[in-house]
Amino acid sequence: MDEDDSLNALSQTASSSGTPSRIVLNKEYLKRGQNKKGYIYGLGSVQYRDINPSQKVATTMSHNLDNEMRMNGLEKNNHALKKHNEALKEDMVVLKTGWVGSPARRDGSLAGTAARRDGSFALVAGRDGSPAPDALIHFKY
Repeated sequence: MDEDDSLNALSQTASSSGTPSRIVLNKEYLKRGQNKKGYIYGLGSVQYRDINPSQKVATTMSHNLDNEMRMNGLEKNNHALKKHNEALKEDMVVLKTGWVGSPARRDGSLAGTAARRDGSFALVAGRDGSPAPDALIHFKY
């Protein structure tokens, strides 16, 4: 069967609208599209592929795999950045509300400390709400 007979058979087996279906076109392309370097499979429709590829199949598949691995790496990095961004937002909310849910003091003094007249201050309780230690720790700044 030569090319003209094949095209006539193609038009006879096509859909009733007069245009061949994508499946019929793909089958016809695969029948004619093979060359000495073989087929190249990838994204897109088969009939739009290059009939005479400039690279061998193994080279093209290797190139496609490299591109796919790069895209996969970018997607993983993007996902990790989104997770870190959410964690950073949560940390900022904690910092704005104060330590462990207690509201931050607006007068500039430190929560859980007792200021003295000489400029030193003493730690009276832990930041986590633990009781005051037996001996007060004095700091001078």
